Amino acid sequence: MAWGIFALGGKIGFFNGDIRLINNDLDALKPTYLISVPRLYNKFAELIRKKIEKNNSWGITKRLTNQAISYKLRKLKEKG
Repeated sequence: MAWGIFALGGKIGFFNGDIRLINNDLDALKPTYLISVPRLYNKFAELIRKKIEKNNSWGITKRLTNQAISYKLRKLKEKG
């Protein structure tokens, strides 16, 4: 798989191993695609939820985010 990526002009990067410093790695790599384990995606979701809670005094962003997530989950269940 890696050779195919290289043949198409792509790059592969690896994070430094410390989940607390993942932002530094993402800033340096600027990935177009990110292949990872669920733990990392859960961490992203947690950080996004915290940011929404902190910065949204009216609750609009939180409601829109929850609606979007509910819609996506419903569509995923419909398709199987």
